[in-house]
Amino acid sequence: MASTPRKLNDRQERFVIEFLIDGNASAAARRAGYSTKTAGAIGDKLLKHAEIAKAIAKRQTKRLERVEVTAERVIAQLAATAFHDPLSAFDDEGNLKPLAEIPEATRSAMLIEITEGVDQEGNPYQIRKTKFKDRDVSLDKLARNLGLLQDKLKISGDAENPIKLLIERIQGSAIKPVHEGRDEGDA
Repeated sequence: MASTPRKLNDRQERFVIEFLIDGNASAAARRAGYSTKTAGAIGDKLLKHAEIAKAIAKRQTKRLERVEVTAERVIAQLAATAFHDPLSAFDDEGNLKPLAEIPEATRSAMLIEITEGVDQEGNPYQIRKTKFKDRDVSLDKLARNLGLLQDKLKISGDAENPIKLLIERIQGSAIKPVHEGRDEGDA
C-alpha cells in the first residue's frame, strides 16, 4: 500500500522558501520561525524530510526553467571562459577594444572593475581595470563535469569484504617474491 504524500505545514513551507534564498538550512530554519537554539539540528532534519526535499527540488527546477539555466548553458559558459582568446579583446596597438567589438565568448570571460572619483581640482574621473576569469578554475570545473577528473575512488565488487577487494586489486601490481635457489617455474 503506497502512502500518500503529506502536505507541508506553514513553517515547513516557509523553510523551503527560505532555504532557496541562500542554501543555508540553519538560517532558513531561523527565518521560518524555528528555535534559534536548535536551528542547526532542525534545519538538517528538515532537509532529510522526504516531502521537504521534494518541495525544494521542485521549486529549484521551476526556478532554473524560469531563468533558463540549463546544464548545456553552464557547460558552454565554462568552456567559453576556459578557451577564450584574450587577444581578441585588444586592437593591434594593445588598447582595449570597445565592448561591442569584443567577441561574446571573450566578453563573458572578462571582469571589469570601474572606480570613479573626483581629483584634487574637482574633475570627475573613471579608472577601468580589466581582468579575465581564472581559466584553471573553469577548466577544472569543466573536466570534473565531463568525468575527466575524479575526487573519489570508485570501488566496485564485494561490499561485504572491502579488504579482500583491495588485496585483489593491488595483487596484480605487487612485486612477486622470488625464492632464492629456485626459478619462478619451480615454485
